[in-house]
Amino acid sequence: MMDSLRPLLTKTRSQKRMLYKDDATMSSSAKTWGHHSGHSSSRSLLSSSSARSLMSSLSDLDEDVCLSKLNSFCSDENQVSSALIFRFAIFHNFDCEDAMEAIEKSADNKYLHLRMQGDLAEQFESRLLFPLSRRLKTKHHNSRVIYVRPARYQHSPENNEDLMIESLCYVLNDCSRTDVACRDGVAIVINMKGWSTESFGLRAWRRFMKTLQGELVPTKVKMVLIAEAPKDFVAHWHILKKSLLTRFSKNVHMIKEKNLGGFFMEGYEEYMPSSLCGTWLDANEICEDYIDLREYRDK
Repeated sequence: MMDSLRPLLTKTRSQKRMLYKDDATMSSSAKTWGHHSGHSSSRSLLSSSSARSLMSSLSDLDEDVCLSKLNSFCSDENQVSSALIFRFAIFHNFDCEDAMEAIEKSADNKYLHLRMQGDLAEQFESRLLFPLSRRLKTKHHNSRVIYVRPARYQHSPENNEDLMIESLCYVLNDCSRTDVACRDGVAIVINMKGWSTESFGLRAWRRFMKTLQGELVPTKVKMVLIAEAPKDFVAHWHILKKSLLTRFSKNVHMIKEKNLGGFFMEGYEEYMPSSLCGTWLDANEICEDYIDLREYRDK
């Protein structure tokens, strides 16, 4: 199936290149005409507006072509929901071949079908991580926010690290349920107060970060804020960074708690747990409400 689609994808990319070339020619002609008519400024603005409109149309065309091919591919060989198809498509920037390959590999991916029950529900009771209010969004991407407190991680029993990863995947899935949510992505706020290498070591960090960059589930993580990181973590980060994708690691920022306002909407403090911003919100209540809601909906 993949081989049969490659000529179609090549043709699509060729058509895109021709359209971009025509756009450049049109823009150049428009500028020349504007110059001779004595209205170069207004014509340049018109040309710029037309170019933006054309680029937007091309982007929509790319998306439609990709989604059409993916839906056809999945109806032939895979039982994949349209919501999950869109999620893979947007994660791979509507690159049809990459999305198809990822969908094929996801056939037996347990991390895409987790439910809030049993050991996983108990893991959430540790309050290690959970999503914050839907009202809280980032300034630049309008992303949903996930809160993480590594100091609450306990390295026993044996399967605890696996449960930690499952809980992260569960929340990433939960924050990717609509087309809009998939486009907006998520932001991660990691509160490093009380952290130590004993509570959340290098191996756990490596698995955690690689999950965030998309190795297990396709959710776009637009930003990771590591707040109040101690000096010991800096050495960890230099090691971790080498194992991560550059496009992901460049969106990871170490900041002071007082600088959170530069990344979030006005009034963000009222949606943050008291352990980070000193507000009245209790992490126990936030997490308990989330567990109750998801247990009910996952029945």
